[in-house]
Amino acid sequence: MAKFEDILNNHFQNCFTSLKITSYDKENNVYMCQSKKQVIDFDNMTKKMNPKKQPSSPDALWSDEQLNQIYSVEFKNQDKAKVKNKKVQKKAEDGRKSLDDICLVNDVSLNNYTLIYCVVYKSNPNKREYRNRYDTTSIHFGLEKFEGIYFDKIVTNNIDFFTKLFIEKRRILLKKEKLE
Repeated sequence: MAKFEDILNNHFQNCFTSLKITSYDKENNVYMCQSKKQVIDFDNMTKKMNPKKQPSSPDALWSDEQLNQIYSVEFKNQDKAKVKNKKVQKKAEDGRKSLDDICLVNDVSLNNYTLIYCVVYKSNPNKREYRNRYDTTSIHFGLEKFEGIYFDKIVTNNIDFFTKLFIEKRRILLKKEKLE
């Protein structure tokens, strides 16, 4: 059985870019995050897989083989209230179908991974601290119906939360690597 990360490295090497690039909002000429973490540009990957009819897809994809996790990330440079539910739901559905197709063709079992779908939206500096705590545990945009079906975990939160979570996760992995 192949590893998902190996499939990405072997078949989609021209789709790798940084998290920063995948977070780019063309309309407003803004990068939502500054991370140089290497990820797959999910849109490029789906275009390569299906050049005639590109399905909807999240912005970024990355595999963490150490934790057996696969992340699909959709960036929305909008306030949470302005994000269109149907669009992020469609990206979740089509993104999962693309993952299934890749794994079927390349003999990868997604059962070996925790699949995580993240929708990251613009931070609102006017939001009070107690609301931020509520947001860390809530699933927005009608995506709760996908948790446990299309994805094992759904995370919807602002870019500040995402960045903090990502940095903390990297710290934990670095500590773990030093211990081994």
